[in-house]
Amino acid sequence: CIRQEPYLSNDKVVIVNLLLTKSDLNKFGKIEEHIPPGYTPESIKSRNAIFVYNSKARILKFMWMNLPDVSQFVVSYKLIPENEIPERVLTITGTFSYAHNKASKTVNIEEKNIELE
Repeated sequence: CIRQEPYLSNDKVVIVNLLLTKSDLNKFGKIEEHIPPGYTPESIKSRNAIFVYNSKARILKFMWMNLPDVSQFVVSYKLIPENEIPERVLTITGTFSYAHNKASKTVNIEEKNIELE
């Protein structure tokens, strides 16, 4: 799972795109992202995932009982600033968890300077 470097859109929200390459995975999958203070997330493109946000823990989740039937796909969300856009560097960390051979596995999401659509 790869995260495109978040960017500021024309309407002053931060856009976050995540590319998931799932190979032969087709069962449960979950993306978890830790959101920095000062923002509220909102799903843009979920690929039929359940989108959940825990504001106390500042964690958003995209969850699938069955992953989409394609080898690669993009999910997106926006970060809406609660006041002015914070001056500090925007740091997002996250993981992708999945079921494979009856075991649960978790990998860190890498952030790269690429364009995903």
